[in-house]
Amino acid sequence: MRKNILATLIICICALALVDFSRAADPSIYIAWTYENPPTDLAGYHLYVNDVQVQDFDVPTAVSWSGPVVLVNGENTFEISPYDDSGQEGSRGDPYVKAFDAPPTGIVVITNVTIN
Repeated sequence: MRKNILATLIICICALALVDFSRAADPSIYIAWTYENPPTDLAGYHLYVNDVQVQDFDVPTAVSWSGPVVLVNGENTFEISPYDDSGQEGSRGDPYVKAFDAPPTGIVVITNVTIN
């Protein structure tokens, strides 16, 4: 019985060694904006990261947001566009470019340990 429990523990430990715990969660960003003279029918905003719509803000008074987004290693482009009550999207504001240095990825596997 003890041998079965020990064997099961060894298998579990070996399996854990193969799991990639290095992948960090998507980075969290904080973004803030202003909108001078918004129209009375403003319904909210769309956030674009690298030309992909990643978030909607259904609050016309919103001026900032923070949360996780997928970023690329290197330069990332952020844009905000307003939309009105009928869903019409206005022009995106000037792009904001920010560099991101992604952590290393991949699986590191210990292949040998020697105790002297």
